[in-house]
Amino acid sequence: MFNIDFKYKFDILKNKFEILFKYGKSYHDDITYYRYTKAIEESFEQGKADLELIYQFSYFCSHENISYRAISFLIKIKNKYNSLEICNYFLIQQYMNSLLEHLNKETQAVVISLLKESLQHSFGNRLFKLLANKISVFPNEVSSQYIEGINRSDNFGYILHNIDSVRKKYVTKISITALQQNDYLFYLEIRDIYPYLHEITPELIGTLKSKNGLLSCLTLDFISGVPSDHTKLDRIIKCHKEFIQTCTFSTTIYEKIKRPFYLGAAPRYLSRSFSRIHEPSYFHRIMEWNLEVLNNQAYRPELKFMLVMFFEKIRASNLCQYIIPEKHYSLCQGDFQISNILYLPNSEKFLIVDWANCTFAPKLLDIATLFVEAQYSYQTILDFFLEEIEYSEAYDDIDIVLFFLTAITISLMKRPFTYINEDTDKFFRPAVNNCLGLLDKIVANKNEYISEI
Repeated sequence: MFNIDFKYKFDILKNKFEILFKYGKSYHDDITYYRYTKAIEESFEQGKADLELIYQFSYFCSHENISYRAISFLIKIKNKYNSLEICNYFLIQQYMNSLLEHLNKETQAVVISLLKESLQHSFGNRLFKLLANKISVFPNEVSSQYIEGINRSDNFGYILHNIDSVRKKYVTKISITALQQNDYLFYLEIRDIYPYLHEITPELIGTLKSKNGLLSCLTLDFISGVPSDHTKLDRIIKCHKEFIQTCTFSTTIYEKIKRPFYLGAAPRYLSRSFSRIHEPSYFHRIMEWNLEVLNNQAYRPELKFMLVMFFEKIRASNLCQYIIPEKHYSLCQGDFQISNILYLPNSEKFLIVDWANCTFAPKLLDIATLFVEAQYSYQTILDFFLEEIEYSEAYDDIDIVLFFLTAITISLMKRPFTYINEDTDKFFRPAVNNCLGLLDKIVANKNEYISEI
């Protein structure tokens, strides 16, 4: 790690970050990232921008797989302090180096074509020319444009283009921060097993690999759609309900993939927890992680007490022994958020993209993810609970407890370093109260549940 003399104290962060040091490199990287950003902001506030510090920060991020956070941060610095080209140059140069040096010419052309669109709107053509000259590829080799509404800052999104004489449209997905292996495995292993997936996912046309053999791009058949929004929540939930009823748990398929639902902020040993939530050892680790997060966060005492009591009761109830994967699990997309859902205007269906995190998990995990990612109000979540879950024969008490448990866990996961907001406070309380009542009911009728296993 770089030896940088930071000019501010970290004593106030000691308790907050204590948990992070227990779980290895990924957490140390988060702290290093935080220190870099604070030091850079301080240097700009003092009117003495430390370009060497920016260079080292960008280099660190490009090698630690958190590059997308760097680009967002430095764009903010650029806009706030009018730092102009030198900050942008170091950012783009270091951000792209680790990828561009490994790509073949065809893939480089696609990446550069996509970058041009981004750079001309953000940093100006001069920086684009620096990059183009660096790898000797120019944008006229590939004709492309953004699909409006789909491009995202973390992976530069998707490009729309033509690759054959009939001028049929295709979409190529490029990720700067992650390779496409998992998405490809979905098409290779999972999609053909469930016919319903053909209705809600685009066809895979081909792939592009870098020189080291790793998959860098996926080219998909283009399906015209409109980016979804929060007003279509009812239709999204309806589509999801059909999805989980059709794509039920299968031991055979599960043995093929065994891919976890990714807990981005959680310790790495928890990465398989949701997909193995019925296994006691993993189940208890989720509870342990939740409790440690609570102990290192500045939540209000009464809220912390309530959640600690809830997690302890979950653990003591041995809920995992009542979970039947064939009944309580389904295939889950794993990153079910608005930006991954396209509305098909002439159909009741939605097109769902980005299956890199798909796995088997509690059937309502995707909906819990949707609510947390979109920061829906507690009332919206409770309305869904009352209308779609509590009075539906499709879900039993265990499904409901798992829904709230995963929603609470994901909410803690998504805000590991921040105070909890008021809406989430209001969600936690009724969610916990509902679950406590259901847990008592499950334990009281445990013989009935065990007989089903």
